[in-house]
Amino acid sequence: MLIELRLAMGSHSLDRYRPIWAMFSAGLLAIATLFWVSVGFGVSAFSTETWGAWACQFPARAWAAIMGGSAAMVITGLMRPITSRRVALGAFLQAVQFLALAYSATFTGGQFVIGVYSSVLFAPLHLVLAVQAWRYDP
Repeated sequence: MLIELRLAMGSHSLDRYRPIWAMFSAGLLAIATLFWVSVGFGVSAFSTETWGAWACQFPARAWAAIMGGSAAMVITGLMRPITSRRVALGAFLQAVQFLALAYSATFTGGQFVIGVYSSVLFAPLHLVLAVQAWRYDP
């Protein structure tokens, strides 16, 4: 398992897994767009019961803008030629956002499962992408 992880974190892994990361980020961009539109129509998708009190101190559109903007940074950074610093920054911003949402959902009254998904699945994936992009050697 360590060999596979070392290969996945290698200097050329960003190029190798570029289509997967781009599709994953495109999905996050679509989710952020839908979230932005639903907030615009007044749909109450951003509630304290789901996301926690800390996250609801900030406007829902700000969360959507951060997610959409950082996903767009990753997508455009993965286009050829790869701009690895843009990918690293976008992935790092998403990892920080998911960790913040995990904190809020877990410790300030949100759904525990939201915190688990954010901290166990999404944040580590984006940290791996950020490290891959930072170590990228074209």
